[in-house]
Amino acid sequence: VVAGIAGVGATLGSVVLPTWPLPEPGLIAGLFVLLLMAALGPGASRLGQMYESACRYLQGQSGTPHATTPPGVRALSRIVARQRGMVAAAAYKELLNQSRSRLNWLRLVVLGVAVTLIPAIHSRAAALGLSDQRFLVAAVSALVLYTIIDAAPSPIGSEGNRLTLWLVIPQSMAAVLHAKYVVFFGVAAAEVVVLGPALAIWLGLAWQGIIYVVVACLLITASTTAVLVFGSAWDEDLDLPVEGLVQTILHEQVPITPRRIVLLNLAVALLIVMLGFVWRLPAQQALPVLSGLALVASVVAWQAGYHQLRSLIRGR
Repeated sequence: VVAGIAGVGATLGSVVLPTWPLPEPGLIAGLFVLLLMAALGPGASRLGQMYESACRYLQGQSGTPHATTPPGVRALSRIVARQRGMVAAAAYKELLNQSRSRLNWLRLVVLGVAVTLIPAIHSRAAALGLSDQRFLVAAVSALVLYTIIDAAPSPIGSEGNRLTLWLVIPQSMAAVLHAKYVVFFGVAAAEVVVLGPALAIWLGLAWQGIIYVVVACLLITASTTAVLVFGSAWDEDLDLPVEGLVQTILHEQVPITPRRIVLLNLAVALLIVMLGFVWRLPAQQALPVLSGLALVASVVAWQAGYHQLRSLIRGR
């Protein structure tokens, strides 16, 4: 199924997409404003009723007694379970939770289709004068950020009152934040290491270009992941219960709270700023600047998340 969808996406991207005229940005912005006004204004009551009905229907459904675990996940979970420590515990939990969500497997299909559209997007970028290295840094960083934001928009805040289970173990809050960051950045770094060289080889880049793409993407991914993981501590509510299918989907998979939306905007803004330096500066100057930005963003996000968790614990 994935191969079929990818083939259709590649065909559409290479044949149809280059011939389509791009819509005006002002027209798209106007349509989104009208939709937002309709959703918040005349259609707010109707949308609220539909949302309430859907929640009641899903809460009334009896869940399956056995969770479906995809092939290969059990073997990975057994390998992780042999380890001891906060990182292994966080990895084991995320591995089971994320793999059992059908939404995440659908996101992988969307990611595969997006990868197949890269050739068509590359042709447009080349027409604008964007070099292959800069294009790959932007494409890979955006794809990796999509997988992090869409799959787990609030790594700490989505725990709710379940975070209290992490607080009773003989570990500090720094260990909890570190474990969450290592797990999410590990997944993002693995995607960079796979997608970056593969696309670079496809474009025929030399080994210097491949190294530059991988290093630049890792720096961008490290900073955006730090903002999302450490900053999600501000979205944590130790009194919030996460029970049932509806609450689990809303709190673990959807950026519904204002603080999560702010974090997503901050991560996207940081991505744009760092890509701006990649666009304007040569490789010898871009990497030091990206390193400095990644360090500053990570330290600031760490301090903010750590002090927020400590204040939550003291408040209890």
